[in-house]
Amino acid sequence: MGWSELHAIGDTTLTPKIEYTLTKSDVDGYTETTGGFPARFDPQSHTSKESRIGVIAENNLTASTTVRGMAEAVHRFDGSGAAFSGEVIDMFPFSIPGGENRQNWIRLGGEIDHQINKGDFISFSLMRSSKGEDADVSGAVSWKIAF
Repeated sequence: MGWSELHAIGDTTLTPKIEYTLTKSDVDGYTETTGGFPARFDPQSHTSKESRIGVIAENNLTASTTVRGMAEAVHRFDGSGAAFSGEVIDMFPFSIPGGENRQNWIRLGGEIDHQINKGDFISFSLMRSSKGEDADVSGAVSWKIAF
């Protein structure tokens, strides 16, 4: 949820935003039947919850080029990832707890959109995150088409 262009500083608009994401993953159990150490893996289920609060600053450099800067603080509510268990068949059972999640981090980034024609845009983005559950560095080159 965001409040589009809530405030302007010169030609730059500021849009505050808040997000809440709930992700539930269910994996069926399965059994390996070949290999040196076939194993059975039990079904697993995990729910992750996180909130993000941030701001997007946007400026139209030209009639066809827009630049955006983004900053957000993230909080992860679940303390660990999915655990898994099973058995190395006819040898031993195993149970491995989920890895510990970092609870708080920040994410900063930028994006440039350039309009090619009436309905086509090319976009370049680069994001940087402090130590957390987002990738440390991510980027994208995208082609956006209006319908």
